[in-house]
Amino acid sequence: YDSLQSKHTFVEQNYRSLLSKIEEKCENIQNQLSSTRERLVDMELKQINKDNEISVWKQKFNLETIRCKSIQEKVVLLEEEIEEKSATKLRDSEKIYALK
Repeated sequence: YDSLQSKHTFVEQNYRSLLSKIEEKCENIQNQLSSTRERLVDMELKQINKDNEISVWKQKFNLETIRCKSIQEKVVLLEEEIEEKSATKLRDSEKIYALK
């Protein structure tokens, strides 16, 4: 009976030792999962920030493009106005010359 009792105790101690190791491994895995989850959330937040930054730069680019087009249109209008004034001055000077 004592031999059987000691075998039972030995098996029970091994079982508890294995169970403890399994619980420890599970806890380690849960900690790793938690850490990985935190890193993923951090990465997602960084990606969101990068996406937002890209969006801001795209908006700035679009605004600058619109501003440049507006300036180009003004330049074209000014060039046309200068050409008109030059043509008018040329005609005026031709008239003055013709009158002399």
